[in-house]
Amino acid sequence: MRTITNTLALAFALLSLTGCNQNDSNQIEAVEGMVEETTQPLSDTPNLSLIAAQHALQDDDSVVEANILPAASISERTSQQTVDLPSVELSTGQSMPKRENRCDITDLSPTIASDGLPGIRDYLCVVDYVNVNWSVSVPEGCQSGGCGLIVDIHGATMNAGIQDAGTQMRAFGRRATDYGALSPYIVLQPNLTDVFDEYSGWDFQSLFGGAYSNEIKNLSTFTARAIEAWQVDQSRVHLMGFSRGTWTANVFYCDPDGLGAPFASTLMFGERLSCEPVDNKPLMVINGEYDLGQSATNDVIYKGLLNGGYSQEVLFNPDNWNVIQTRLENGVYTTSGSHQHIRLRKGQKWVELIEHSGVTVPLAGHCIPSTSPNNWLVCQTDFDLGQKAIAFFIAHTG
Repeated sequence: MRTITNTLALAFALLSLTGCNQNDSNQIEAVEGMVEETTQPLSDTPNLSLIAAQHALQDDDSVVEANILPAASISERTSQQTVDLPSVELSTGQSMPKRENRCDITDLSPTIASDGLPGIRDYLCVVDYVNVNWSVSVPEGCQSGGCGLIVDIHGATMNAGIQDAGTQMRAFGRRATDYGALSPYIVLQPNLTDVFDEYSGWDFQSLFGGAYSNEIKNLSTFTARAIEAWQVDQSRVHLMGFSRGTWTANVFYCDPDGLGAPFASTLMFGERLSCEPVDNKPLMVINGEYDLGQSATNDVIYKGLLNGGYSQEVLFNPDNWNVIQTRLENGVYTTSGSHQHIRLRKGQKWVELIEHSGVTVPLAGHCIPSTSPNNWLVCQTDFDLGQKAIAFFIAHTG
């Protein structure tokens, strides 16, 4: 349950990070006004298809529905992939030349940077006018087949590099055997567009948020090509996404008989779950206690699953995990957060919920938790999201 104490703690932490004076009451009041106070008790209804999509809770404990993008049918996403595409008429009246579908993967060699760190290689994939540049990390030995594969999707205004700075999945994929994996993991990270596609023009579906719906077919196609090209162990293919990347992951996870079929498990962080848990599709949801848009998400899922007969196992729940720790070091304020980790199971359904108290400026708890924050989207916590991810994937498929 969220309280005014949490609201004030967040306000103070954010003001500290921006270097303001602790006694500047005007600035504190301004930040308090920006923070949505959610002190109402959470709804007890077990209907997850409704409650997991909520934006807020009303005083009478009823649920406020959010608009959830309907998942297109599998036939709509994968049909009509012609080789020679006609010219595209842009909104400016300018005609683009014909573009061929292109999603070839010919160079299978490992990607090792000169400093010995995981390198990347970029691949262009064009499907139905939409082009996506993919950044791919291939560990040593994976060119011979048998490795696992992780698709790691970034959020709005981001790209593959910014995403990996937070998740560190290239490094964790390369070192997966250190954590008990059968072999390393190839990591695919797309560079998606928020407003304008180079070949097709304005992407109005993506303009207003939600899933990267204009590029779903490209994501599916390139993943399938990668599985085939590198002879990936098809039982070890996983999906994860942050913020808008989570909306996109929802499209795959909530369509298990279609596009979601290749993915053995899914990790979502920074957004909501838009369907009920799926049999034999382990799911991890990570959100911030001080994420102003998603702070109630994990609590809503947790209550719904308990009311639905799920058993729970508390994996990590230290005292005061949700308290932001603020300290002054060499004249600079820094913050750090902890987390709780709960596992819920029922039959063939497996869900793990992690909620953390890390914050950053300006998005507060809407951030990627890490022990080594390195940009404004990565917040200081007592765990690395990438390590939680690789451990979760390995636990289910090796």
